[in-house]
Amino acid sequence: MREQRLKIREFLAQDGIHLAPSCADAFGAAVIERLGFEAVHLSGHAVHKSLCLPDAGLASASEFESRILSIVDAVSLPLIVDGETGFGGIRNIRRTMRLLERAGASAIHFEDQFT
Repeated sequence: MREQRLKIREFLAQDGIHLAPSCADAFGAAVIERLGFEAVHLSGHAVHKSLCLPDAGLASASEFESRILSIVDAVSLPLIVDGETGFGGIRNIRRTMRLLERAGASAIHFEDQFT
């Protein structure tokens, strides 16, 4: 996991545009790695669609945690994770960040749709 965090720093330090295709699961991440990309993105939209849910914040933090754990086991690429809106809003960001980081996220981004 530490190696993946170092890779994300190297990846982001490079000049130019950075490509990190999105996936919903470990299989998609493995395909992305096999195609030669240097990072992978876990998409909230893709996770919701793979669960047959509308992309309306219905997937739980634990469902994302599970996806992260399986992706990190499947590939050696750094993993950028969609942290949705923090799974509980602005007050829950810190807890969500720690959960996703412990699961293996190399980087996390959050949406600004807080209410």
